[in-house]
Amino acid sequence: MRAEALKALEKAIELTPKSTGARADLAYVHAKFGEFGRAREIVSQLKNENRRGFALARTYAVLGDKDSAFAVLGNVYWKWPSGAVLSDPGLNSLRSDPRFAALSARINREMGLR
Repeated sequence: MRAEALKALEKAIELTPKSTGARADLAYVHAKFGEFGRAREIVSQLKNENRRGFALARTYAVLGDKDSAFAVLGNVYWKWPSGAVLSDPGLNSLRSDPRFAALSARINREMGLR
């Protein structure tokens, strides 16, 4: 389904060229399929545009760039209606890092959750 995913994301980018999410998702798909060079190229473009979001953090996680993933997550977590987004499988490589538990605790504390 790789080809279908790429085609759908490319169409989304065509329809909403200023959307960070679709381009970050495109980078994520490339990273998941081991196309790290293409994923990094897209991420670099997003970084240069100073656009950041959860999809970008997830892509950094898949690329193994934990520092960048946590930097982005620390800046965008407040946009989420709940900390449930931390259950996204794209963040699995971050779960063993102590910063993940700290971020989860921060989200829960600031949202008044237990």
